[in-house]
Amino acid sequence: MNSFPKITNDLITNCFFKFRTLYSNDLIKLLQAAQTATLGEQSAFVIGPGDTNQQVDIIETRIKRIADSYGQKLLIKIIESLYEDLQINGAIGVTNTDFLACSKIVLQDGSQLQYKAVKKWHWVWNLEVDGNPGSVDLEIRAGNNTPGEIVPEYILQYIQQGVTAFKSGKPAVAMALMTIGLEGTLRDALETKGYSYQYGTPSQDIYERVNMDVHKDSSGYKVTFPNSMPKVHNDYLSAPGDPTYKRVRIKRVKQPDGNFILEIKNIGDLFDYWSSDQITTTGTAQVSGLGAAINIGRNLLGIITPIDIPEDLDRPIQAVRNNLIHLSGNSMSEIVQQDTVGNDITLKEFLIDRNRVFDAICTIGNAINILYNRIASGTL
Repeated sequence: MNSFPKITNDLITNCFFKFRTLYSNDLIKLLQAAQTATLGEQSAFVIGPGDTNQQVDIIETRIKRIADSYGQKLLIKIIESLYEDLQINGAIGVTNTDFLACSKIVLQDGSQLQYKAVKKWHWVWNLEVDGNPGSVDLEIRAGNNTPGEIVPEYILQYIQQGVTAFKSGKPAVAMALMTIGLEGTLRDALETKGYSYQYGTPSQDIYERVNMDVHKDSSGYKVTFPNSMPKVHNDYLSAPGDPTYKRVRIKRVKQPDGNFILEIKNIGDLFDYWSSDQITTTGTAQVSGLGAAINIGRNLLGIITPIDIPEDLDRPIQAVRNNLIHLSGNSMSEIVQQDTVGNDITLKEFLIDRNRVFDAICTIGNAINILYNRIASGTL
């Protein structure tokens, strides 16, 4: 449950009270849900023969515990268990609509946590520009699953701060934080497809290094190999009509450490005679940054569609990530978009237009939610 924000104790207690009131005609359901929610704990709750209200009081006492966020986690699991039971067995005087309304928790920053009919917890930030409503709605946990995490905590931090920055009148900061969240999402998505962001990981296969002996010869030089090669030297230039020699090109290359290597080109099939075909390190497909990630995700793998992120947002997103993050103001004049009549829009103009930033934030949030749901469900 790491994806959940910290919920204050008063909000947790108030939420539990709403369910206690909702289930006032069927309190045994609360006890059963608590018993299910604590199953496997060292001090699991077990329904006893005593007064039902007193046993609910015991649960409420547990709900108030703040160490290790115990009360918060218990409330979440009780709500999930109650809803599962409601779908199967029903409850006296309880409707789905009333149940889901009781699960809503409005946090101190105005964002909302709520359990939805699809049995997932949503964290929602409502936004508004010029009377136009919008939202960033992220699914953070699938109910009754362990661990059940959908959008991870390290991404949610950027989204939360990005939305806060936008509401505080800092659109450039908001876009920067949202693009960081998007890049992290794409990293996770592309890693499931075999791509790597790990620095220093080779993108191409690395082959075994072998010894070559160079001998002085009366007419020049002779090379021999103490170990076997993929092809034997007797087969080289042995076909009818083959020339007596082939010319290659060679040059010295100075390395950063001051040493030299020899670079040979135009080798034809000589590599099978002069080098090993044994791979020592397998190359991994590399992603260099957000621009490359968007290109691969959209054009190679098809995991980003125009429905997820409209194509005209690609350049603004990349420009923000590549420039503002590195504190460079030189590129604020970069053309990143065009308006509906074809006029160019610079990065600076984009960022001071609250409507454009609003659209981008809502779109990025939606794309992040879609991608992590596909990762969680194995449908990416």
